[in-house]
Amino acid sequence: MIIGVILARAGSKRIPHKNRRLLGGHPLVLWSLEAARQSVLDRLVTSTDDPEILEMAEEFGYAIPRPPELAGDDAPDAPAIRHALEAIQPSGYQDDDLVVHLRPTAPFRSSADINEVVKRLQRLPADSLISVRPATSHPKKCFVETGETIGIFPELVAYTGASALGEPSQGLPRVWHAAGFVDAAKVGSFLREGRVDCGVVMGWPVPADRDADLDMESDWIAAEALAIEKGWRPGTVG
Repeated sequence: MIIGVILARAGSKRIPHKNRRLLGGHPLVLWSLEAARQSVLDRLVTSTDDPEILEMAEEFGYAIPRPPELAGDDAPDAPAIRHALEAIQPSGYQDDDLVVHLRPTAPFRSSADINEVVKRLQRLPADSLISVRPATSHPKKCFVETGETIGIFPELVAYTGASALGEPSQGLPRVWHAAGFVDAAKVGSFLREGRVDCGVVMGWPVPADRDADLDMESDWIAAEALAIEKGWRPGTVG
């Protein structure tokens, strides 16, 4: 069984009511719902604390109310995904059943993208397959704050424990950034580890021409322009 999960919170600090705001004249979450409907997913469940999204999503499969403790700004995804899986089937999952996480904030995925990720995970010796894009900065050249400051100056330590500051970037290992486009995991591994990037993790590079992650207002403006330029609407991307 292949289960798709869409998590669509009502709240959003940077873009108010983001998941039901109109993108290209259509609610943002609808872009993911339509792609899911046309894909190989056996079941689709939308988890939301937004009554409008709940009503909209019922047409596409299961739509369940998301508990308040799983819908806050700091709530991680994995507990909400587990709640969604248990809501539609409390037990009886097979280890090689798949759960596919589709974030509404990546609207320009197609059903073909979902199908490819599913097909590849079914064939690979891996527990999870996550969508990735090349990282724009290397973690070996990043620093984190210790919490100590002198005036306005924070004390820093190398993020990886040993800095590569000053070393040629081409000599460092290639690094990927999680894209949140289409992420899939074998249900057994997900339930045991409580995370989508579980067990043996492999990466699926996102098509660069459709890689959008709507987090800031500027991201939204760029996505609107791209949807208009390409003539895309929900269910026609690709």
